[in-house]
Amino acid sequence: RNAAGTGAAPRPRARRAARAGLEDGRTRGAPQGPDSTHRGPGSDRWIPIPATACDYNRRTPGPNLSPLVTETLVTQPLLTIERERLLELDLALTREWLETDGLGGYASSTVLQCPTRRYHGLLVSPFPGTDKRHVFLARLEESVHALDETPLGPAGEGHFPLSMARYPGTWHPRGHATLERFELAPFPVSTHRFGEARVTRAIQMTRGSPTGLVRYTLKGGEDELELRVRPLLAFREADALTFENVDLNPEVRYFGAARRALMVRPYSGLPPMALALDAREGAFEGDPVWYRDIEYKVERARG
Repeated sequence: RNAAGTGAAPRPRARRAARAGLEDGRTRGAPQGPDSTHRGPGSDRWIPIPATACDYNRRTPGPNLSPLVTETLVTQPLLTIERERLLELDLALTREWLETDGLGGYASSTVLQCPTRRYHGLLVSPFPGTDKRHVFLARLEESVHALDETPLGPAGEGHFPLSMARYPGTWHPRGHATLERFELAPFPVSTHRFGEARVTRAIQMTRGSPTGLVRYTLKGGEDELELRVRPLLAFREADALTFENVDLNPEVRYFGAARRALMVRPYSGLPPMALALDAREGAFEGDPVWYRDIEYKVERARG
């Protein structure tokens, strides 16, 4: 029930900004499966999705390139869930996706990007010396902000969250309010809408490397927006929980004056993790904080 997290967050500097941070979460027995899988309705197993809807033959030269960074032609989504079904929260929170790296690591969450299990995370992987999976990157807390006084919503809202989590008695943030669609195309893609503007988030694990890729795309609308992202880091075994403690090292090591890449190592017994921002503008800024009392619906149901 209780999960803690610490975060190093950046202050935005331009049209695209990123926040770096730390959080917590974990679980039992992480599932294994093919590159693209989804959980069947009402089932407790992972169902493989055939890749017949994709053409992977068109790609630029280079080793170990993934569909996010190659010229991949996706003819149609493998799975689409529209807004009406996504807003049925009890149902949507039972729909889960899984991306694997072929090395025993994975990324997994619900179609709402709201974790319901301790082993949900965006970078979950074993490392040399142990066969136990560890949750390194638990999730991302994201929001979109107007750069001027122009409201983004009909009620004069100046910003909207994209992410979502459960705390005792409430949801925070409430990113599902703007969620328009979820697709497997063939990896998880979420689309949020603010007036005429749409922001999509695509998530993928690279094959043969414990590396996760998250790409944001802005389409439509006339105003520039600022994206703020706070990575929430767990650094724990996937079947356990972490609580606020004095052993955590909050130091953040930046690479380059632009501060678009960093490395963290909260605990000396675990390997470090690097985060990088691929953008012409924006930067990381350290702001470590703990996130307390995160609830995992499935774990609570199990008692």
